[in-house]
Amino acid sequence: MIFTKSKLIPKNIKILSLFVCLIALPISNFAWSYQANESQKYQCKVISKSQAINNAKRRVKGKIVAANLVKKGKRSVYKVRVLIDEKRVKTITIPACK
Repeated sequence: MIFTKSKLIPKNIKILSLFVCLIALPISNFAWSYQANESQKYQCKVISKSQAINNAKRRVKGKIVAANLVKKGKRSVYKVRVLIDEKRVKTITIPACK
């Protein structure tokens, strides 16, 4: 049987495309696992507002005026305002992640 170049080209393309797919598969799996690890890095269990207030009370003696959960960049923090000596208000930053 005689093969011309036109009949050989489709067979070579099939082999080449199979080869490319086999090489690309591990690369795509690596990219997928890297993306999953990056998203897990920023996930956390957020503490409650009362836990944040208790943490602030341990740091500074005074009366709690307010406590709010705010986003600071990629992370969440509680801003707890404490009245000290009935004169001044101090803001304590408590990380919201456990």
